[in-house]
Amino acid sequence: MSIQPRDRRTSERRPCSRSIWWRRHADDLFQQGWMVDESDRGIAFLTRVSDPPRPGDALQAAPERWPSGFASPLPRGVIRRVESIQSGVLLIAAELFPAEQRVVTRAVRRRTAAA
Repeated sequence: MSIQPRDRRTSERRPCSRSIWWRRHADDLFQQGWMVDESDRGIAFLTRVSDPPRPGDALQAAPERWPSGFASPLPRGVIRRVESIQSGVLLIAAELFPAEQRVVTRAVRRRTAAA
């Protein structure tokens, strides 16, 4: 008998398969990923990055098209789970918030080349 991990989302997941552009901070470069599912308040996507995010990091996401095409502010959220799938590929699950809701994230010490 296999035990499945408890699903922490409160809304129904919808499978999807499309590109996503994401970043942690407004001054970061956008990274590309591939969406695997979404819900009313969250997303899950695959990506490959050299500096992986951690749960509690902030997130800005732009599903489907390059973010400069958005007239409104990008959706914001918090990374809730990061799981290594294989050979540098990460599964990232994030909770997204309504535009008017303030996003509270953990304090992040920015890494520099000198560090």
